[in-house]
Amino acid sequence: MNENGRFNTSRAMTILDLQLLGSFSVSIEGRTAPVGRKAQALLAYLAMPAGKMHGREHLSALLWGDRSDERARQSLRQCLLSIRKSLGPELDVCLETDGERIGLREQFVSVDAQALERASSTGHAAAWAEAVETYRGDLLQGLNIRSEPFEAWLVSERVRIRELIKASMEKLLDSQIGGKQSEAAIATSLRYLAVDPLAEHIHRKLMQLYFESGQSALALKQYDRCEEILKREVGVDPDTETRGLRASILRHRQSRNENKAGAPRASAPKPLHSPPDSVP
Repeated sequence: MNENGRFNTSRAMTILDLQLLGSFSVSIEGRTAPVGRKAQALLAYLAMPAGKMHGREHLSALLWGDRSDERARQSLRQCLLSIRKSLGPELDVCLETDGERIGLREQFVSVDAQALERASSTGHAAAWAEAVETYRGDLLQGLNIRSEPFEAWLVSERVRIRELIKASMEKLLDSQIGGKQSEAAIATSLRYLAVDPLAEHIHRKLMQLYFESGQSALALKQYDRCEEILKREVGVDPDTETRGLRASILRHRQSRNENKAGAPRASAPKPLHSPPDSVP
């Protein structure tokens, strides 16, 4: 705000910061402000993506579709008033209204989910690492809104972002493997499996990483975890490649223990191979 009591919008700057990954939080000019569940849902929808205008009728139906049109529009007005009350007059810089349409001005809004999308779309390991660090959990984790249209949108966006972060994690993992960064690669593998425990190929990469770093016991324990998860969640056994890797690790471990006198050892599992740390 300048000396005349007006906001300076001559240059782009972040005024409104929305954290949508994991639990919701919103801050305006560094001040955190509490808002209700419907307000969280509305702000998140307007922010995905910021800069897009939405009709009031559409927003009303999205969040209050179980009410009459008049009551739904009134609920939207009340929700906007509650947001303005919580966030203060600074919101007027970020919120754009055009008759029947509402949106957030992209140049003044920072959204972690959009930052993740931008980082995921690049071809550099540093950006993939940034995407991984940005991801704190599912979009609007724990937010439940009794509105089928909003829930359908939220489920779709959660799946889309989860696929983006998995792709970033896998590209980062392959980059770390190619760069012989074993500890970092193990950490990335574990983070990937926290997002998608059924990713059997990541279990295999983690087993191999443990084995190559001299941690055969952990490699075999990882197989056991993989087997348990697959049986519990989808009722299947690990595939042939995963079982073969376990058998190879067991043979090499047994051979090492039995042939300390210099007898030939069983061959170790084939080393991991990965592409370079950037893609075209």
